[in-house]
Amino acid sequence: YGFEKERLSGFDSMYLTSIGVEWKEAYLKISQYVAAHNITLAFSPGSAQLADINQIVLDVVSKSSLLFVNKEEGEKILQ
Repeated sequence: YGFEKERLSGFDSMYLTSIGVEWKEAYLKISQYVAAHNITLAFSPGSAQLADINQIVLDVVSKSSLLFVNKEEGEKILQ
């Protein structure tokens, strides 16, 4: 998935959810962009991210102002 930061100018918030199996690079770029531009991030991890909770997922969670998960998913992220 491509991440065209030029298309994001003027936005002050972003909603991020599952984007399929090739998500890691896009999530990394989005995390960096959000941090660099003081963007409010809302995040709803998908099954691919919940199956592979790694530093990228944890970084996105830490930069999120809103996190949409159920109780079991939240517990898994906190492990």
